Amino acid sequence: MKSKTKLKVMYSLFVAFVMAIACFSFANVYSVSAQTEGSSINLEGDGSETTPYLISSLEELEFFRDDVNGGNTYQDKYIKLTSDIDLSSVESWTPIGNNVNQFKGYFDGNKKTILNLKILGNNKYSGFFGYIKGKGMTQTSVPSVKDLTLSNVSVSGDYYVGGLSGQG
Repeated sequence: MKSKTKLKVMYSLFVAFVMAIACFSFANVYSVSAQTEGSSINLEGDGSETTPYLISSLEELEFFRDDVNGGNTYQDKYIKLTSDIDLSSVESWTPIGNNVNQFKGYFDGNKKTILNLKILGNNKYSGFFGYIKGKGMTQTSVPSVKDLTLSNVSVSGDYYVGGLSGQG
């Protein structure tokens, strides 16, 4: 009788162990990712207000920009900048969002700075963000972009031109 009880206890412990591993493995399922030649970009988070997508590098910022411009508008999703990002290595920044694919989420600059933003040429919708499609600003609405500093900015364009956003 003791060996059956011991077997049941061991089986129960094994099942508990497997369930714990399964829960741990799926804890970080929520992320946005893309694979390019030789590299993989993952934005941590699930896009919620409490667990926003996190951007901490130029590569992650470029991935986010390309994802928005490719059609993922981040509708009602939250993005948070976690470090200052220097764009001095970027000859001419391609804005985040355009007249076809607008950014529709919430971007928290987290009191961080985008440095050395340059946009050259006669473009439409020129700015760090090209086009932000917010919910309309009221006293109770949440701003689409907040707590972001731009330093050393040079932006040129045809129309809809600004430092932070060309249109929004």
